[in-house]
Amino acid sequence: MWAKIASSSAKKEKDTTDKNDGPKDKSKKDDISDSLDDLITLNVGGIKHQSQISTLKKLKNTRLTNVADIAKSSGQREFFFDRHPDLFPYILNFYRSGKLHMPTNICGPLIKEELHYWKIDDKDIQQCCWVHYINHEETFDMIERFEKDEHHHKVATEAVSEKASFFKKQRT
Repeated sequence: MWAKIASSSAKKEKDTTDKNDGPKDKSKKDDISDSLDDLITLNVGGIKHQSQISTLKKLKNTRLTNVADIAKSSGQREFFFDRHPDLFPYILNFYRSGKLHMPTNICGPLIKEELHYWKIDDKDIQQCCWVHYINHEETFDMIERFEKDEHHHKVATEAVSEKASFFKKQRT
């Protein structure tokens, strides 16, 4: 029985080689060295993230695409960004998956600021995260309307002095 297993594994090894070209499959060592050449380290706010240059080139016209181009041409493989470290995994995952999800525990203006820095359009945010993200703009609009109403109410209820101009008396 052991002889059958040994001979079948030897046969499998023999089948993976081509008489003219040597092994049909690239060796694992070559695969590792190729992926190391493509490896890039991004230190964001003191937290290091690693990815492949090819991953960062998946999106066009973004900051990380530009960094990938610099890394490829210069050979530099580590870059530091003094940015919010808790949001960056979501940014990096966007390059990996093509889907931009955002945490619900971080306010919209901070997310907007980070997306702007990384040159990513906020319209790429997935629908499931969009409601939370856009909530801050709706809140700011509502506050602005309240402030205008409050100002209007204050002006409307001011007592007009007897010495006020005719125009001021007519406005109120």
